[in-house]
Amino acid sequence: MNASHDFLNARGAATDAPCGIAREIEHEQTVPVTIARETILAWSAARDIERLGALCRLIQAPNVAVEPPLSFAEYAGIVLPYLRRCIDEDPRGEWAESRASAATTFRHWFAWLWRHRARWQSELLRLKAWLHETVAAADEATRACLVAAVLEPLLDDPAIARYFADWRAMPATARAYADAFRRRETRRLIDAA
Repeated sequence: MNASHDFLNARGAATDAPCGIAREIEHEQTVPVTIARETILAWSAARDIERLGALCRLIQAPNVAVEPPLSFAEYAGIVLPYLRRCIDEDPRGEWAESRASAATTFRHWFAWLWRHRARWQSELLRLKAWLHETVAAADEATRACLVAAVLEPLLDDPAIARYFADWRAMPATARAYADAFRRRETRRLIDAA
């Protein structure tokens, strides 16, 4: 079954769209669903973090196709503000990710782009700039989470460590970079013992 506009008209009119649709799609994971790009972009204007969380799950679900597909800029324009809110607010809802989960989601996304960096150079720069801004604005607990969930694991890759080496000289990120390396070295010593 391929979901059509009728699927969305029947279910999308619900007051919790996209939450209700995401719930149904998660329940029926093998049923392919197509959602119009315009619908996704309209839903992305939601201010409710739970709805944004449901939307992000929808656009990442393997059985959901967005037609026509979202550009990287459109995708990032939905996902990055959502992740930033999750990192800043640390919500505890059904759909929205916790701070640690959102940081891990970002790390996996960055790592995937890094593995395909020949194609995604400008996008990696955008994500690096986003992370810089997020770390610079973070309070102590949020910065510690970003160090543990994003920077420390990423800096295990020597090429990524070189990519972020400029952070050592930037006041807003120097401490986070140094903390990530300290944590990494401590972990290696513990693992070697």
